[in-house]
Amino acid sequence: SDAALDITRINKNNLYKDRLREMELNARKQLIRLRKHEANEVEVKTFFQKQLERWEEVKVRFEEVEKQMKKTQRFPRQDLPGKSGEMLI
Repeated sequence: SDAALDITRINKNNLYKDRLREMELNARKQLIRLRKHEANEVEVKTFFQKQLERWEEVKVRFEEVEKQMKKTQRFPRQDLPGKSGEMLI
């Protein structure tokens, strides 16, 4: 805890933390400048694939959702007379 440190050490720690924050802000600003255009379909798909490669849990859940969606079948709606549409079951 910083409370047990002398003022010189606290100031050094605070300076270090401030520099880390500044580096992060500058990196975020640079990313914003690079990404100032609307992402195209290829960029979005590439980003999505990279996320799935990095996050195993998300990849597994995404695959489970895909399997469930493939199992889902569409049937004509029977519950609304005179209305056409589809109902997922």
